[in-house]
Amino acid sequence: MPTQVFISHVTEDAAVAARLKRKMTEDFLGQLTVFLSSDNESIAAGEEWLSSVSEALRNSSIFVVLCSPIAIARPWVNFEALSLTTHRAYADCTPELRRRSTSSLR
Repeated sequence: MPTQVFISHVTEDAAVAARLKRKMTEDFLGQLTVFLSSDNESIAAGEEWLSSVSEALRNSSIFVVLCSPIAIARPWVNFEALSLTTHRAYADCTPELRRRSTSSLR
């Protein structure tokens, strides 16, 4: 069974999140499934958005939080990041600072 990855992001970072999902899917040769709330695959038409996000948070083993300058000013990304502590007894957080360049995700 593939490991599930949850990518948390704000709407303005959806394109970066989509490129990251594609790159992770390609590089890990199907060993990962990636939940991305902004794509058309992770939440099916007609599904309740909040329930789908909550279930994905519970079922994911790896969490990626895109902390752009816009994202850190918004409450939703903080909510998703904090919810990790309610779903996991232990969460390893490895911050990584990136400049605006996402050329490695192309």
